[in-house]
Amino acid sequence: MFQQDLAAIKQGVYKLPWDMTTISHRQYNPLFVLSKSAQFVAEGIATLNRRMSEGSADNWFQSNLYPKYYADNTFHYQSDGWMSDRSASVYEFSTETLFFGRQDAMQRSALLPLSQHIRDNGLDPGSMRVMEACCGTGRFHTFLKDNFPSMSTICADLSPFYLARARANVAYWKSQRAPALDLGGMYGT
Repeated sequence: MFQQDLAAIKQGVYKLPWDMTTISHRQYNPLFVLSKSAQFVAEGIATLNRRMSEGSADNWFQSNLYPKYYADNTFHYQSDGWMSDRSASVYEFSTETLFFGRQDAMQRSALLPLSQHIRDNGLDPGSMRVMEACCGTGRFHTFLKDNFPSMSTICADLSPFYLARARANVAYWKSQRAPALDLGGMYGT
């Protein structure tokens, strides 16, 4: 995965990840990393305890408007399923750890067919509109915006908590990489 990611970067298919080239990025702040690590450890212990006890999968959120896995803890036994700020807050660090540091590279691989489509068809990214369905916390969306800042994009997710985190992540990207860019969405994101 890392070799494919590096090859795409070297070939100019997409940029080196913005958070690796932005020294002011929060991931270089030891306090930020420690707080995310502590959240991850606490979530990991809670997840293992739920899984081992095989107790009730119910949480506070119940609705027939959502898929069952959104309303219970059986999907990875995650705290609050997908329906809390706590869950959204720990998600990125947890998945990056779960995939041994390859999560971002795996997500960036989705830029390959999009970049090829744009190149092969001589398209102007600024004239395109893209919706990222199931955007989660919007981490991939920051890679999308960094590579195609003029592209009109929208994030969509069933979880309002993850969508709020996505909005915050895109706003953070904008503050770090393109403060003057009008993204046109809610709050300029």
